[in-house]
Amino acid sequence: MCDSWTNRFPHRGHSLIELVTAMVAASMLLAGLASTMYIGRQIAYMPTTSQKVIDGAHAIDELTEELRYAVYIVQHSASKIEFVVEDRNGDAVEDTISYEWSGTAGDPLLKTLNHGTPRTVVDEIETFQITYEMEPATENVATWDESAESVLWTQATGSGSDEFRLVKIEWVAQHLTPLSESGGCPANMVDWSLTRIQFEAREGGPRNGQFAVQLRPAGSDGVPMSEILGAILFNESNLSSSWTSQTVTFSNPILGLSPHDDYAVVFQWLADAEAAKLRINLSGGSGLLGSDDSGASWDRHDVGEMSHAVYGTYRTPGTAISYTRNRLVRVGISLQTGDNAIGLVASSTRLVNRPELLSAYWRADFDRDPTAHDINGDGIPDWSIRGGGTFNTATLVDGIWQADATLDSLPLHAFDKITTVDVRMRNTSVGGNGALFQINADWSNGLHAPILVYLQLQSDEIQTLRLYGKTDESTRRLLCTIPDLPSRFLNIRLVLLPEKDRVQLVVDDVDYGSFVYPTFSPDGNERFASILSSGSDAEFDTLSIRVSE
Repeated sequence: MCDSWTNRFPHRGHSLIELVTAMVAASMLLAGLASTMYIGRQIAYMPTTSQKVIDGAHAIDELTEELRYAVYIVQHSASKIEFVVEDRNGDAVEDTISYEWSGTAGDPLLKTLNHGTPRTVVDEIETFQITYEMEPATENVATWDESAESVLWTQATGSGSDEFRLVKIEWVAQHLTPLSESGGCPANMVDWSLTRIQFEAREGGPRNGQFAVQLRPAGSDGVPMSEILGAILFNESNLSSSWTSQTVTFSNPILGLSPHDDYAVVFQWLADAEAAKLRINLSGGSGLLGSDDSGASWDRHDVGEMSHAVYGTYRTPGTAISYTRNRLVRVGISLQTGDNAIGLVASSTRLVNRPELLSAYWRADFDRDPTAHDINGDGIPDWSIRGGGTFNTATLVDGIWQADATLDSLPLHAFDKITTVDVRMRNTSVGGNGALFQINADWSNGLHAPILVYLQLQSDEIQTLRLYGKTDESTRRLLCTIPDLPSRFLNIRLVLLPEKDRVQLVVDDVDYGSFVYPTFSPDGNERFASILSSGSDAEFDTLSIRVSE
């Protein structure tokens, strides 16, 4: 019976093998659970590869979008780019943006705005590379062919003519009608230059007198204006008791004279009771003027002229010369966030403005204190008041600087590469040299070339622009004159081409051609550009200076 009971209810315990198997299975289950918890923790506390790729893609998208509208490239390399864009922060001043990676794997990609504190864009990147597609841009500059010296105006009175006694208050002048009305000059003449003047004279008494032979602008009625374009001192000791032909030569010719304007040769008394007797003809010719109040007023003779000959040269359009700027048309960017190729993202963008590659850049918009600008981030203000002192912000009115000082560029620069100047200015009162821009350029081989622009308001409410070079520290050489400009702000552009010793002048988008400028050894180290008012009131709206790479 007992055997039957045992067989009916068999034993329910686990064997050793079953127990071991169960323990192994449980261990595997626990290990899997721990792995799951670890992965979950990693997901919660560390970026995944996918997230890093997304961050890298966002950074490249931000860079290319900003770079697409760059107007100038200030620095560029495989791991850094710095560029200028139009104002983005509302301060009316162009903004400077840079992106840079140190080149060391694991370091971040940094972005800097206006040379402020760098901001991390992407952490711990493996590689970052920028590639550049350049395109040379050729620009043409007009040149001029200069004629040989010739007689431009002449009249010999012959024997038996009259004379004019040059005394303290009694002066004489000869009106020169516009050269463009002369049949002997080419129709495409651009301008002319005065080299020498001949006249006939004899002593007026003791030969110790002096007088000046001047060239002045004149009205259409021939009346000389007060401005003196050039003058030569003449001593009566060179004369004799008989009529002799005399010549005054301008060692620095008076350049850039308009063939469409009137001028006058003026003989001004300087010393002695009677400085000389000048030969004239009161029975023929025209253009003779006399003054009996030291040039304060002039009377024109209905008939009469001086014995004179005016020599000079004239220019006609020549063969254009060209120069090349490097412009950036496309940029490629690649960024890798890890040592796995899956972390590599890349893109490229075409630059809308085809910005020029620069080695130096200055700008002032006069919406705020220009001496607070530091576009290149060198810790030195881009502009300074000459002689020290603080910029007077009260002179800034609606984005216009009413110049009350001389503003100089910093730091010192050689300006020995293609340099482009854009200045918007005007002269608002009559007198002095007006609104003045000057750049001391082309510092090379122990020489340099000061270039000056004078914009002067005339009494008839028009402005005259004169472009000068210098042959030494104290002697200017006139390169070009542009009269009859409106009294409003004018946009003036200079392009300096140091390799050709030329400067191009453009006013309100009208190209007036290029001019060879003189160079000489400097006395100091004034390697800067300046703006100021000189002897009258002047206003400046914007100023930028760009030096090509």
